[in-house]
Amino acid sequence: MQSRSRKRGVGPAAPRCILSSLQALALYLIAATAQLCAQEAPDFKDLLKESVRTLSSYLQIDTSNPPGRELRAAEYLAQVLRREGVPARVLKSAPGRGNVYARLKGRSDQGGLMLLSHLDVVPAEAASWTVPPFSGINRGGYIWGRGAVDAKGLGIAHLATMIALKRARIRLDRDVVFLATADEESGGSDGMAWIVRRHPEVLAGVDFALAEGGNNLVRDGHLAYVGVEHTQKIPVWLRLTCRGKSGHASVPSRGSAPHRLIRALERLLGYQPPVQINSAVSRYFRELAPFQSDGLRERYLDIKDAARNPDFLRNMEAGHRALLRTTISVTVARFGLKINSIPGQAVAELDCRLVPGSDPNEFLATVSDVIGDPNVEIEPLLVGESAASSLDSTFFAAIRSAVSRVERRAVVGPAVMPGFSDSRFLRERGIVAYGLDPFLSAAPVSETHANDEKLAVQELDFAIRFLWEIVSQFASS
Repeated sequence: MQSRSRKRGVGPAAPRCILSSLQALALYLIAATAQLCAQEAPDFKDLLKESVRTLSSYLQIDTSNPPGRELRAAEYLAQVLRREGVPARVLKSAPGRGNVYARLKGRSDQGGLMLLSHLDVVPAEAASWTVPPFSGINRGGYIWGRGAVDAKGLGIAHLATMIALKRARIRLDRDVVFLATADEESGGSDGMAWIVRRHPEVLAGVDFALAEGGNNLVRDGHLAYVGVEHTQKIPVWLRLTCRGKSGHASVPSRGSAPHRLIRALERLLGYQPPVQINSAVSRYFRELAPFQSDGLRERYLDIKDAARNPDFLRNMEAGHRALLRTTISVTVARFGLKINSIPGQAVAELDCRLVPGSDPNEFLATVSDVIGDPNVEIEPLLVGESAASSLDSTFFAAIRSAVSRVERRAVVGPAVMPGFSDSRFLRERGIVAYGLDPFLSAAPVSETHANDEKLAVQELDFAIRFLWEIVSQFASS
């Protein structure tokens, strides 16, 4: 018979299975604590100082495209990564041209994350700049130089993220890949297109990517809307060539090559492509509607109906208007060599951007019909494809979560890019690629290639901290 009397504080022995569970939990907690202790929080103050110096040096390397000459820039970034213990490779795609690739390995086979930027920049007219365009001057709270915004500043923010991950000794569950490519500004044939064709190991295990693009709205110095670019307009670059009889300019000819080409361009620029609004563009405008003034809010909610009003279209913000129809810009013209000599050939180049989902072949046929001159040869220089990434992904959810930690009231939604980027090569291969602007307030697309390009040091600081929130949480447990 069991005695009813017990000493205070003494009970029956705990079952062995419970002890085993408690011991396992204790061991797990000890291991987790050890891992947390091993990780070091980034010293963002020092990281910013280093990043400013690195960006300044990076901007001093002239990678104007054409001709590109990105190899020196690739080697410079690779050197910075190797100094931090991050293995980096320079992939030479052509003489003087290179791409830089590095990978931090994760513990599992979960889809890796790529941080993608490009090394090349558009040319700069030095006489129109306040400072030399490749000086990398740090002055007045800004780092000045061609590419500061597009996209060397972004590349340095990505670089700082890789360095912070390495220094913090975070145990990554996913691979994190750094890639800075050549030739993005000219279509990517010596950059991402070449990498996809010749170095598939760069994309191996990568399911997600962060690249340039996106569109943020800022109110009172705070993020209000973070637009994640998931699709973009289709690039179609054309060269028009007209040939005719050369001669002395004192005897003009209506049929000369320059005159015929000018008339062809006049007809083409007088042509107004129809408004085309697909579901991605409609959704983007609906998401932007709450942030518009009273007069625009209702129209953005139903952009298809609003676009029927020509006055509304004329008064729209240029970047938003460009999303509603195919655009045609004449950017290059070459006629002759001397003022008193009629050349036998005239050339013009056009940058056309098609609404997502358009058929480039139909557009080329339309261009031919509008020009209506068989003596004008139409040569496609670049024809892109229509591709989009779904917003229904674990990565989009992670971005939304990170934004809530940075700015609790900010809304995260879609964005459509009027330009194009290397993301299209990834999307064509099933990789979820998002364009994200990690800066608090960057220049609009229409000003990206403008003179006196510069990036605020404060903006770089914000971008580094913002990307850390996204990448460190998504790539580790």
